[in-house]
Amino acid sequence: MFFMKKSSVLRSILMTLLLSLAVGCKDKEKVVVVVPTPTPEQVAVLEDKVILLKVLNKESTDLIVALEVGGERLYTAKYQKPVWPKGPSGITIGIGWDLGYADAETVLLEWAKHPYVLDLVKLAGIKGKQAQELVGSVQYITTPYALAYSVFEMYSLPKYYNMTRRAFGK
Repeated sequence: MFFMKKSSVLRSILMTLLLSLAVGCKDKEKVVVVVPTPTPEQVAVLEDKVILLKVLNKESTDLIVALEVGGERLYTAKYQKPVWPKGPSGITIGIGWDLGYADAETVLLEWAKHPYVLDLVKLAGIKGKQAQELVGSVQYITTPYALAYSVFEMYSLPKYYNMTRRAFGK
């Protein structure tokens, strides 16, 4: 029962975000929004955000970002457009966010504020050679640093923090 309440709240938040994307649409009656039910893992990530905020300060988060993409200046110069890191990876956006290892629902939930979210959804699950072939065709997609940082802070950091905590104990 408790999970259902949280899912409803998350669904409402996602609906609000998706509807805000439709603001530029001329015929709002024809906008169709499909809101996925968050997975238990996605709910856990959001729940643990409060715990994470108590553990990592901004300086710690910025250090992790600097190690991942070199900070804002290098990110803007090198990583704001999609990249393919080679091998079995998918197309990567933001701060180390590999679309190849995500499903469409996760992309839609975590990147709801991205102006090209529907294009990103199409890249979900694509890895390796296929990702390599596609990366050139999506260079029109730009992910500003502020958005990348926001998704990293809201979703990626809690996810990997929790994986580490589970692996090594609380």
